[in-house]
Amino acid sequence: MWGTSSRGNRGYGDELTVTGHRPQENNYRIDGISINDYTNAAPGSAGGVNLGADAVKEFSVLASNYTAEYGRTSGGVINATTRSGSNSVHGSAYEFFRNDALDARNFFDGAQKPPLRRNQFGGSVGGPIIKNKTFFFADYERIRRLQGVPSVVTVPSPAARLGQLAGGTVPVHANIVPFLKLYPLPNGGLVGNGDTGIFTTSLSQRFNEDFFTTRIDHRISSKDSLFGTYMFDNGSLTIPDALNNVVFPNRTRRQMIAIEETHTFNQSFINSFRLGYNRTKGAVNVAIPWVLGGTLSFVTFRTRIRSMTMLSSREAITRSDLVSPSKKSSTTNSG
Repeated sequence: MWGTSSRGNRGYGDELTVTGHRPQENNYRIDGISINDYTNAAPGSAGGVNLGADAVKEFSVLASNYTAEYGRTSGGVINATTRSGSNSVHGSAYEFFRNDALDARNFFDGAQKPPLRRNQFGGSVGGPIIKNKTFFFADYERIRRLQGVPSVVTVPSPAARLGQLAGGTVPVHANIVPFLKLYPLPNGGLVGNGDTGIFTTSLSQRFNEDFFTTRIDHRISSKDSLFGTYMFDNGSLTIPDALNNVVFPNRTRRQMIAIEETHTFNQSFINSFRLGYNRTKGAVNVAIPWVLGGTLSFVTFRTRIRSMTMLSSREAITRSDLVSPSKKSSTTNSG
C-alpha cells in the first residue's frame, strides 16, 4: 500500500528475449562498446525509453553463430553505429506534441479526463570542421511528459474510522488513528455493508529526459582514421502512490565514450583499436510511513546503483557499486 514497485533494481530497459535466452544474456553495443546497464540488462532511462534514433547510421541484430568479435554473451547482440558528418552541412529538427484533447474518457476517469501533456523535440546537425579531413555530428532529443493516471482504491468509510462497523462498534487505538488519516474519504459511494467506500483520483506522473550524443571523425592519412563518440542521457520519473500521499522519484544517468583508430595495412588486412567507457547510474527513492514517538513521519530509503565499464581490444574491466544507507559493496573483475 505504502510503497511502489520500482524497476530500478532490475534495470529500466526493455527486456528482450533472443532465441530463448534470458534478457540479461544479450549484449547491446554502440560503436562497438557495450552499453548494458548495471544489471547486465538492456539500457534504458527512468522512463524505459532509448532516444537518439537520428544519431544511428545503421544497426544489426545477431541471434546466433556470430563471429568472435561479438563475444561476451550467449544471447543476442544488438549493435548500432552512430552517424558521421560529411563535407556538406546537413541537419534536422522536429517536435512531436500530444495532449488529451482527442483522448476518450475511459471507465475509471470520472467526470473529467486526466490531463496529458507530452512534448518530444530535438534536432541534429553534421558537417565539416576541416574539409576532407575532420567532420562532426551532434544530436539532441528531449521529452517532457505530464500524464494523469486514474486511481481507484477502496478506503474506510467515515463510520469505520470511528470504529462503528456494520458488525458492531470496536475501539480504535490511538496509535492507529494517524494511519487512518492517510486514507482519503470516499468520493464514489460506499460498497458492501458500508464499512468501506470507493475513492477515485487522478495521479500525476512526470517524466523528463534529455539525451545528447556527438561524434568527431578525423582522417589522419590515406591509411589511418580516427573517431570518437560521446553519449549523455539523463532521465527522471516521479510516480505517486495509489492514495496520492507520497511521490516516488526515479532517476537515471548514462554516459558512454568510444574511441577507435583504424589502420589499413593492405587491401585484405585492416586493424582497429577501440577504447570505450560506459557508466550507468540509477537512483531509486522509496518512501514509507513510520510511527516515531506516537507521531506519523515518513522515512525515505535512498538507493543508488552505479556501474562502470571500460573496454579495450585487449582487456575488459567492470566495476559496480551498490550504495544504501546500511550497505556498501564493491567488486572488480578483469579478464
